[in-house]
Amino acid sequence: PGSFERELAAAAGLPGAQSGGGKMMGLGAKKGQVNPKLAANAALVSWLEEKGDVYLADESSWGEAPHPMAISTDTVDELTNESSGRGLLARRGVNEGDELLVIPMDLCLTKKSARKALGKDALDRDINEYLAIACQLIHERYVLGEKSEWKPYLDVLPEVDEVNPTFTWNDEDLSFLEGSPVVPATRSLQAKLRREYDALLALPGSLCDKFP
Repeated sequence: PGSFERELAAAAGLPGAQSGGGKMMGLGAKKGQVNPKLAANAALVSWLEEKGDVYLADESSWGEAPHPMAISTDTVDELTNESSGRGLLARRGVNEGDELLVIPMDLCLTKKSARKALGKDALDRDINEYLAIACQLIHERYVLGEKSEWKPYLDVLPEVDEVNPTFTWNDEDLSFLEGSPVVPATRSLQAKLRREYDALLALPGSLCDKFP
């Protein structure tokens, strides 16, 4: 692995990793401690390279330049200076028109992958793609768990308490925003999610059987 991958592994506290300063110093774990987010990043990179032959090398190889992007556990919005969560950062100059990343469709969650995972009898061909992917995400994370093929990807998705979307707030918390356009927008989204949930339960077939 290149220097970035070595620093990433060292900051994550992975066995056999070489420690050192540099690109990951600001995100590194304290000596002797494992940083779960960095460990998840390292696992995701390995999964992308192994399963999808995704090129993420930090050092040049025969005929290929080092990859210009890195996965950061925390990025910052330049306009608001607020945390934007996990994201991609440029670790060297990027020219306009450069190809930054190629992800094979086999590693993407789609309606096709959802119908394959849950069965065409459970998800009709006319189902909304968003709902199909949502069903597969739930199945992969909460039913298959450790056995999920997408586990390294699922492990880097933010938890609800990290995002804190208002549609998960109770009425008392929402009351503090009374008079704001956030409240009707939240109520609308909550109603939409309820309709989608009820529609999924009403689907003919064996969808509910997939979630014991």
